Amino acid sequence: MKKYTVIIFALFAFALFGYRSLPSEAVGFSITHCDTISGLDQHYVPVVFSSENDSSCHFDPDGSNFCTITKWNPVTQMWSGSSYNSFLGIWLCPFPIYYGQAYILSGINQPFDFITCGEYEVFPSYNLITTDGTDQNLIVHPPSKYNLTMAGSGIGNDVGYCGSVTKWNNETQSYEGTSYNPYLGWLGDFESYIGQPLFLNMTDSVIWPSDEAKSRKDTDKDDIEVPNLPKSLYYSIVKSTNEKFDSDETGNLDFAAWITGREEEILTEENYGCGFEQAGTDYSVLYINLGNFKTQWEEGDVVNFEVTDNSIKDTGTVLTGKGEYVLDNTCRTAFRGFEPLIKGSGDPIILNTPTGEDEIIPYETALYQNYPNPFNPVTTIKFSLKNDCDVKLRVFNYKGQVTNLLVSGKMDRGFHSVQFNADMLSSGVYFYTLEADGKKLIRKMVLVR
Repeated sequence: MKKYTVIIFALFAFALFGYRSLPSEAVGFSITHCDTISGLDQHYVPVVFSSENDSSCHFDPDGSNFCTITKWNPVTQMWSGSSYNSFLGIWLCPFPIYYGQAYILSGINQPFDFITCGEYEVFPSYNLITTDGTDQNLIVHPPSKYNLTMAGSGIGNDVGYCGSVTKWNNETQSYEGTSYNPYLGWLGDFESYIGQPLFLNMTDSVIWPSDEAKSRKDTDKDDIEVPNLPKSLYYSIVKSTNEKFDSDETGNLDFAAWITGREEEILTEENYGCGFEQAGTDYSVLYINLGNFKTQWEEGDVVNFEVTDNSIKDTGTVLTGKGEYVLDNTCRTAFRGFEPLIKGSGDPIILNTPTGEDEIIPYETALYQNYPNPFNPVTTIKFSLKNDCDVKLRVFNYKGQVTNLLVSGKMDRGFHSVQFNADMLSSGVYFYTLEADGKKLIRKMVLVR
């Protein structure tokens, strides 16, 4: 029976995705037309078949068609991406590609058809989860669900714990979606098809598809929530002597990035999709994904960077440098501080300002996402204190029971980090809370054995 089911799916894939001259082992292919569009040029593309393209840099090795590919992490609710630097001739921050997932191509250089082909395999089940953010999970309409033709009343009802289903319209460059109302049903429902990338806004966690049918949980969520649009930004960094940092020295560096007027939203090197990278042999750079800011960025916004070199921290002094970048209304990767290669990119961030440790004051009291996450069994939790205050940092299980008290007492203002060892805990979802400076902040982390 299983053999005949696979044959039916294969024939259906041919009928759905069309026919081309394909390798003999291929059973089907999908096509997404990617065009250059004024302003934002984002294109969601699915990887429907298992193929040899197992790295983001394999889709377009020389960056002739597009310059950025981005992925979504439902655990952190953040974007990360790989970008092609035509001057260095390399892809920065490449990552693995998995079938059954969707990715975003942007910075389209010329109209082209993104084609994936190969053998049909049953998609791995999606671990659809709720988070403290927007609860968004990016999936691809599975070939096994060929009988579900509607996004809300089809996919949404089949998932069971879904508050809204959203798609990206490549032509209008905008999100469109349907949301569930417990009294009126699915509002603005739209057709769905095999291979269509979809964002599911979850009201509870569930593994889907699964053998067990899940009943719908009533929800009053009638707004369609969508994540911010991604955009990668790289900024080169040099020492006060104008020497580059080697990649193994980046452990001495920290940075903070924020948009002017939104100083309460800060990205650091610990955020998913952010960090430091050695670009070729001549450039050390920091990179962020603007889609990870809580509020959507807009054209004309000014992104600020403050980088700290802790290599002489034992003397009580650190070196700092600052930079900024004015955003344009495109999703093309921005390279800043590459003036010798990219004219108009300006000067790099120069770490030449001596600063006492006690002079580095956070803009807010905040609790950051632990890293790594998921983890096994050790992870680092960072937080910042705007003022001297009493602090409690605790870990809870899903039942609300306290499993670990990590910090309890008065702490000075500044940035702090605590290493958490979960060696005595079992796999699962845990929460950690920070009570400080009149705030109570909470985040979720996942322990995987």
